[in-house]
Amino acid sequence: MDRIGFNPAAWDLAPDRLAHGPDLVRLAGFSGLQQHTIVVIGPRIHHLTLLMIPPEADPLAAERALSVTSAADTTDSAQLILGSSGITGPT
Repeated sequence: MDRIGFNPAAWDLAPDRLAHGPDLVRLAGFSGLQQHTIVVIGPRIHHLTLLMIPPEADPLAAERALSVTSAADTTDSAQLILGSSGITGPT
C-alpha cells in the first residue's frame, strides 16, 4: 500500500505520512471522497474503498452495514448503507 485517501472534512488532522513496517504510507485528503470511507491505493491494490464504521455504532448495526458493504453488487453510498443499517450520527 502506497497511499491512503480520506475526506478531510470527516477526519481530524492527519500526518502526511504513516509508518507501516519499514515503509512509509502517504496520507492524502480528497474532498471528493464520501465521508465514512477511506481509499487504499498501492501497486497491487489499485483502488480499494473501505467503509469506516463509527466506533460508537451498535455492534448489530455494524454487522448489518458490513454485510451490505461486502455484497458483490453493492453500489449504495456509505451514508445510505450506514443509515439503512441503523447507524446515525454526524455526517
